[in-house]
Amino acid sequence: MAAAAAAVVRRTACGVRYSLSDGATSSPLLALVHGAPGSSRDFRHLTDAIERLGAPLRTLSVDLPGHGESPPFPDGREPTQPEMASALWRAVEAATADLSPPPPVLLLGHSIGGHTVLSAAARRPVAGVVLLAPVNVTPHRALL
Repeated sequence: MAAAAAAVVRRTACGVRYSLSDGATSSPLLALVHGAPGSSRDFRHLTDAIERLGAPLRTLSVDLPGHGESPPFPDGREPTQPEMASALWRAVEAATADLSPPPPVLLLGHSIGGHTVLSAAARRPVAGVVLLAPVNVTPHRALL
């Protein structure tokens, strides 16, 4: 039997807009990072499927700076992968701020979002990383 659909809340933390499924707070958190161009809406079918299957996960879909409903950096610069990874962690921290202990975090990155999750995983321990159709994992010279 399929689980009841979890409520999804939209929030903003430090300029990063995100959607959080309102599942069991003890469940692992699956943070979904879009490619470019892209937004948190890119994962709507995946999050719906996770909910229908009753998977023991909460999902966090982010709009990285300059994408979806998140504004670009105020000074107009293009963000680097480390800055995007920091933005992701700010959203994760906001989504789990009231939980003690914080849940395990799984990161899923699509396309160039794979670079973001690899950069994020290099900064802090995570329970796992998934790369979905990643672009070349060697940064392009333009991004260095």
